[in-house]
Amino acid sequence: GVVVIDISGSMSLQQKDLDAIVEAAPASLILAYSSNVDAEFNAWILANRGWRVRDIPSIGNVGNGVDGPALTWAIRHRKFNEPIVWVCDGLVTNRHDRYNEELAIECAKLVKKHRMIMIPSVDEAVQQFKTGRLINKPSGPIKNILLGKTGRH
Repeated sequence: GVVVIDISGSMSLQQKDLDAIVEAAPASLILAYSSNVDAEFNAWILANRGWRVRDIPSIGNVGNGVDGPALTWAIRHRKFNEPIVWVCDGLVTNRHDRYNEELAIECAKLVKKHRMIMIPSVDEAVQQFKTGRLINKPSGPIKNILLGKTGRH
């Protein structure tokens, strides 16, 4: 399937994590994203159905900023009805890295409509990929929105 990984400041991705995900799901398409107002790029394809980067470049660990566009990209690039796994702590931010309720609601709608599997951390995603059993575990504001609870987190 498609794996979308939030690599903002509250999240991270190590080379060993990418290696473990690719080993467990070698045919996956993996996109990592983060934003930085000064950066030219904010999303990186780390693996593409058998192809992968050798080493993770120095990317991410700033803000989210592009959660919605990253999810939309995943939807457009999924094949047939394959799963989309979103590795994210559920905190959606705007381009200035501030929480934004409207953006969170938009992302929650995408998650629900396209039946995305949310996993709150890279460590947990690696464990789930290793077992071959994916368990949906939304967290943070996205979880609250999916449960019908809106308002500031």
